[in-house]
Amino acid sequence: MLGKTSRITVGLCLALAAHSLNAATNVVLARYTFDDSLIETGPDTFFVVEKARGRVALSNQFAYSGDRSVQLQDFANDHDFPELQGALPVQKSGKLHFHFAFMIADPSQALNIALAGPQHFGLRRDGISFWLLTENGHLAHISANTTQPLFTPQPFVWYVTDMIYDIPRGRYNLRITDGTKVLTDLKEVANAADIPGSAVSKYSFIGDLWEDVSNVNYFIDDVTLISSVSDTPPPFVAPGRRKLFIDRWQEQQRHLQRKPACLPVAAPEDFGLSLSWLKSNLSTDELRTFKQVLSGQQPPVTLPASVEAWRSGIGAWYQGCHALDDGQAQQAAAAFATARQQLPGGVLVDLAHIQTLAALRQWKDLDGELAKASGLWGEDVRYSVVVGQIGFLRGDLQVFDQWSGVDAETLPEADFIAWANAYFGAPLSTERLGVMLADPRQSPCLQRYVIAEQYFFSLLWRNLNDQALAYAQRLATHLAAVPKARALWLERSGDAAFLDGHRKAAANAYLAAVALVSYSPGALGKLSDLAHLSGDATQERNYREAVYGSLRQ
Repeated sequence: MLGKTSRITVGLCLALAAHSLNAATNVVLARYTFDDSLIETGPDTFFVVEKARGRVALSNQFAYSGDRSVQLQDFANDHDFPELQGALPVQKSGKLHFHFAFMIADPSQALNIALAGPQHFGLRRDGISFWLLTENGHLAHISANTTQPLFTPQPFVWYVTDMIYDIPRGRYNLRITDGTKVLTDLKEVANAADIPGSAVSKYSFIGDLWEDVSNVNYFIDDVTLISSVSDTPPPFVAPGRRKLFIDRWQEQQRHLQRKPACLPVAAPEDFGLSLSWLKSNLSTDELRTFKQVLSGQQPPVTLPASVEAWRSGIGAWYQGCHALDDGQAQQAAAAFATARQQLPGGVLVDLAHIQTLAALRQWKDLDGELAKASGLWGEDVRYSVVVGQIGFLRGDLQVFDQWSGVDAETLPEADFIAWANAYFGAPLSTERLGVMLADPRQSPCLQRYVIAEQYFFSLLWRNLNDQALAYAQRLATHLAAVPKARALWLERSGDAAFLDGHRKAAANAYLAAVALVSYSPGALGKLSDLAHLSGDATQERNYREAVYGSLRQ
């Protein structure tokens, strides 16, 4: 822990760095000393991930300034990593100053610190722009897709980092000190992917990302992000939150009125690949190369034969995405057909194929493909986004009604309930859904359930919230004998009520959904919104932390 003189010196460095942004107005996007009495998690501040044995917690054992820092502790072979991830308004222009202090108990253990954009944590446009990591006992950063060593950190020494990122030019200055001397002072280095204009919307502190061999234990403090060109962030409507569910829904609604486009890759499993297999069968260098492939690059490095086929399929998927974005749906369909052959089980590939069918207005084929994909996405919002977009693209609601014909309510109750128990009763797979589609008793249930989902989302996206509410309530009643299905449609009825301004009805629906299942993050998050609107700060925090975790000593 530094003394007062060192802190004053660092404060002057921070002030000078902020001054060097050469902007008339600097906007503080985030500032955390972790000494406040309330440190709120949430979708627009930060969230905490403590899966497996990992730990993220406040600590008064060490602090760079004040009395507390945040401790992140990872454990090898626990198949996950701890994370503190923060959200920002999307930054597309100007300069961004990222300041933080960190201290590592054992620098030989791996950690990762990054700034990324709307395309998440991959080396691609609007993906990772700044990446700091430890590797083989050395601190390094990734610039222009290359790992570049910086220095060898010492145990239990606070290092202060100031990074100034020129977003349009894709260049940054990096300065790291130990409080007494400058250890790194880089100027005009390329961002991680060497892509100018790569936006920033989040920052992340984690342990080991891929290899799962790290036992890192490190501390962070004084996290600050300042923008020289930024719209003033929306006012905080509750601690730890800038936007309510209804704000996010309306933004999503505007987005879905655009033409179909591929959704971002979240994990190797999106392509039907196993992260554990990749970790077990690829070397560290091969893993790094394959991560570049996942982000859309094709580095000139040969991978094992079994992986090269996947690489080809991923490349075909990206080609299809570019064609779809350019309005060339036929070319996209051909590329996605190739990708599907080489990446069986790739849900993101199948979803892109479905989006292409929507762009081509091939509704009959699309309905069959949606039935095959139904339920494989769990609570992943990307599937709901595409289903809503498809409902919107079908056009006039009367045409939609004529297309939809008979919906799930009109099916024989015994057949439908038996099917729903099977559908919601066990994890779904492509094979199970294929069996359902081939069964003359189950196939009508599955296909009409998919129609019911499209119809509901179509009502919502047309702002016919009262009709959507009534429809979801009827489905929840019809599925009363299947708790998971009833909970899902109760939550959807709550969404419609919330969007229509009926807060009490929405809260009752969400509470009923939560009571039926062991964990419902969607309903809990919306209950947090409603608690804020009613002025109940305690309940707001309880519901929110049930989803995002909390920082406690």
